[in-house]
Amino acid sequence: MAEHGNSLKRTRGERSSTESTSSTEQLDYKRLRQYLSISSTEDSFTEDSFAEEDKMDQQEGTAMIMAELKKMNARMDTMKTEIVTSIQNSMGAKIENLDIRVMEVETDNQAISKELATLQAEHSETIAETKTLTRRLDAAERQMVEMAQYSRSCNIKIMGVAEEEDEDTWAKVLSVLRDNLKLDVNKGDLLAAHRIPNYRNTKPRAIIVRFLRREMQDIVIRARSKLKGTKMVIYEDLCRELQMVLNRLKKDERVRSSWSWRGRIYLVTKNDRKMEIHYGETLDQRFANPWANLPYQRKQPTPDAANAVNATDATNATIVVPDQAGGEHEAMEQTGEHKKD
Repeated sequence: MAEHGNSLKRTRGERSSTESTSSTEQLDYKRLRQYLSISSTEDSFTEDSFAEEDKMDQQEGTAMIMAELKKMNARMDTMKTEIVTSIQNSMGAKIENLDIRVMEVETDNQAISKELATLQAEHSETIAETKTLTRRLDAAERQMVEMAQYSRSCNIKIMGVAEEEDEDTWAKVLSVLRDNLKLDVNKGDLLAAHRIPNYRNTKPRAIIVRFLRREMQDIVIRARSKLKGTKMVIYEDLCRELQMVLNRLKKDERVRSSWSWRGRIYLVTKNDRKMEIHYGETLDQRFANPWANLPYQRKQPTPDAANAVNATDATNATIVVPDQAGGEHEAMEQTGEHKKD
């Protein structure tokens, strides 16, 4: 009986719970219908309002955007002003610094210009002094060469005389002068006669003869042409510097012949130009001024003739200079080691 009663109670409870669930569902359904009916009603009434609201929202958004843009523009203007002001201040300071530096540089340049002008003046003075010293040095050197040559003014050099052991050089020299040159010469006319060494150590070596008087040297030089056809040649005894000048002329293609007379160097060019050349003087310089310092010139040129002579055409100029034998003529031929074919 008890069990039957309990089952009956359970059955009643289940029914009551089922009924309550169904009633809740019915209530929710009613509420949903009410909501839907309200929503549909509102939708029908608010379509236009939504459009107006959208317009209002768009206007408000545009207004906000414009306001933000104005703010941004204001900030940008402020930043621009600050940047420009900062740049102006910075550039102004830099420009001032540059102005100061430019003024300093200009001041330095002025000081440098003054120093440069002083240095240029000193340099000009130095150049002038150097030229003066150079001229004086050249003059002193020429004077030394002249003195060295003057000490040889009584000397001659005989080349090609056969050399023997234990020979009598004086006797050989007198034999050449008497037998070959047909001169009346005594031993008393000679101060010295000896052979000189040569760097090639070849024989026969040259003989240096020193006369008592310079007139004897002139006589021998004038008579030396009688040795033509023999192996012997007679020259002036030139100092080293003048001998180098003569050797250079010998190698110059513009020179046909060259020789010395009383310690002076003479030449004839291939276009028959006759002139003297001095120690320390180039052939180009002599071509540029062919009339200068000719102590043996007999025919003085007229101004027109002197102006007509130049470095390339002087074949018609007439300058009388002594030849290798000591005479004076206008058609000269060099013999011996200074002759050019």
